[in-house]
Amino acid sequence: MLKMNNKQCFLLFILLTVLLITGCEEEGDEDVIIGRWTTSSFEEYENMDCTGSLVDSPFFDMFNYDETYEMRDGGFTWSQTSDWHEDPYTEEGTYETTTTDTSTVYTLLGTTTKHGIEGYREGFISEDENSMSIKVQWDTDNNHIVDSCFKFTFYKIN
Repeated sequence: MLKMNNKQCFLLFILLTVLLITGCEEEGDEDVIIGRWTTSSFEEYENMDCTGSLVDSPFFDMFNYDETYEMRDGGFTWSQTSDWHEDPYTEEGTYETTTTDTSTVYTLLGTTTKHGIEGYREGFISEDENSMSIKVQWDTDNNHIVDSCFKFTFYKIN
């Protein structure tokens, strides 16, 4: 049987205390938007103000259109690929979070109109935190008039 002297007991006590303190520290909650997201569906709203019923938009599927977001704390990298453009398009952006009693809205701010009217999009994450719907208003004729509104649904890869 091992005997411990006072010095060894004191060192053991210090070690256990440090382990308890570091083991009990709370980790900060990571924002649910952090991660990689890719598109799973494209729907068009009945009205240009993003209201009314939704209809599947086969246009995006015809050209193998795809979008991804790599979300990090406070910012993102957004990429789009399709058969009608040879090279993928990528831009950086930021996001802001607004929380109410009933929902959390992620305002995604890109740097060009390719990301939406004035680079603006609104994102909403599902309760299971594995899908995100984003409202996108576009000026497809590039005449400074909103002429379409879409709902893109993304699923979280990681």
